[in-house]
Formats: sequence, structure tokens, C-alpha cells
Amino acid sequence: MSPQKLASRKDYEALVDKYDTFLFDCDGVIWHGSKAVPNIQSTLSMLRSRGKRLIFVTNNSATSRSDYVTKFTKLGIQAAVEEIFSSAYATAVYLSEVVQFAPEKVAY
Repeated sequence: MSPQKLASRKDYEALVDKYDTFLFDCDGVIWHGSKAVPNIQSTLSMLRSRGKRLIFVTNNSATSRSDYVTKFTKLGIQAAVEEIFSSAYATAVYLSEVVQFAPEKVAY
């Protein structure tokens, strides 16, 4: 199946209506360095106003989810810690829920 080209407002609205959840990479999609990508705040607000769930993903394991909330806030973007999934957090959830790794154990 080849990608569908979006050519009109109707095409964009159909895409938004089709999905309940949207995943966004952070660096390069939500922001570049310390600046928000143009129009990202209004795009995310529009999705939220339509009842869409937003998830922000990043492969940066050095920054905590709460630190990401702080960065989002500084950029004028609403984000809850529960919406942010870093590679470190995904690994922790995997170890805890799938592997059932004991919390008192240490992994490297």
C-alpha cells in the first residue's frame, strides 16, 4: 500500500478523525534544540480539542520524564508525565511488566 498524499483540508480532517492516538517524536518534530517547531502548539491543541490522545516519544535516555514536562512547559506546550515515553522509561516498564525483574535488583 503506497502512502496517501494529503492535498486538502478534508484529507487532513479525515486523517485526524481516523485515529484516536497520535505519537510524536520530540527532537526534530516537537522542537529543534530549545525552540518549538512552528505551529506545533496549535496543532497539539487542535488534536486535544478533538479528544485525541497524545504520546511523546524520545530515544534520549538521559532526561527524565519530569524534566521533559519542564521543557514542554518552557516551550508553551501542555504535556503530562504520563504522555512521555523515553527509551529509559520503556526499558523500565519492559523489565518490570514483561520480564518481571525484581525491583530490588540492579541491571546494567
